[in-house]
Amino acid sequence: MKTQYCPLCNRGGLSVRNDTVKFDNLHSCKYLLTPVTAESLTNLQKKCQTMNHPQIFGNLTFNQRLMRNNIFSTPVVMDCEKAQVKKYIEMKKRQSVRKYDELKVLNAKLVRIGTPPLITGRKHEPVQTELFLEELFEKPDESEVALQTDYFLNKPSTPLYCSTKMGQDASTQIESGDLFDYDVEIQPILEVLVNKTIEQALIEVLEEEEIATLREQQRKFLELRAVEKAEQQRLEEQDRRLREEKNRRVKQYEEGIKKQQETKERVAAAVLLTGYIAELLPIVLEGLKISGFLLDEIKTDVQQEFMPWLMKELKKEIGTMIQSRSILEELVKKIIKNRFKIYTQLGDEYDASRKLKVKSLENICKEEEY
Repeated sequence: MKTQYCPLCNRGGLSVRNDTVKFDNLHSCKYLLTPVTAESLTNLQKKCQTMNHPQIFGNLTFNQRLMRNNIFSTPVVMDCEKAQVKKYIEMKKRQSVRKYDELKVLNAKLVRIGTPPLITGRKHEPVQTELFLEELFEKPDESEVALQTDYFLNKPSTPLYCSTKMGQDASTQIESGDLFDYDVEIQPILEVLVNKTIEQALIEVLEEEEIATLREQQRKFLELRAVEKAEQQRLEEQDRRLREEKNRRVKQYEEGIKKQQETKERVAAAVLLTGYIAELLPIVLEGLKISGFLLDEIKTDVQQEFMPWLMKELKKEIGTMIQSRSILEELVKKIIKNRFKIYTQLGDEYDASRKLKVKSLENICKEEEY
């Protein structure tokens, strides 16, 4: 697929796959089904340039380069047209960049640093700067040259004026040690060196002592921290055990209260049942007797044997319940007293350990201050 341009207006025709674009004299692009060669386009261009035809006016309605649409709306551009326009713009950019590079290379070739202009009073001599070979001889060339001095030489320069010496000369001998006494001059330098050495040694010793003190304080702090951490863990473990013991005792106490309540309910039910049976039994027996189901032997047996046995068993069961309740109450009271003593003892021990810890901290702080 290729894009052809109008030979008169350089307008690009649409890219087509099978058809070929042809440009007429009216600068309007038309499609042809027959292919057109480059030679025919060149001849057409020459013909259009050499032909003196009058100016032709046409209807803009049929001009294919114009689009009929509302001027206030944005024209819809197809994707294929966008791709063609983008390709054309990129081609123009590449051509401009290529042309700029060629001009840059041409200017670099033309503009070169040449020989500077002449200075007033001087002239340029040609100098050979190429590489050449020099021929060496064992005996160089010799030539005789004669020189004749002038008969009248120039006057020599006048010597400088020196006045005559007046007075007597004197001399002085400087012995070794007159200007510089090593033992005297070296003393302040040695004092400075010795003082600086002693000062530096003292600084280093003090620094080492300070580092040792800091390490000792750090060791004490770490030991105290380890002791406090161990004490904290012990107290946490003790608190956990006490909490578990408390929960267990509370649960046990609640179970005892529940059992006691059940015992009370059973005793009340037994008493109520005894009174109810005592009131209901004669009525039942009377009804059975009237109905003919109960004989006198059964009545006497029930009244003399069954009822005493029943009352005895009820009293025995109620006595057992009351006794177990009293035993449970005694156990709960005893456990509560023991726990109270244990908690009191633990509180005293905790207060004593706390006081000892505070005293140890105060002693450590006093030692650090000293």
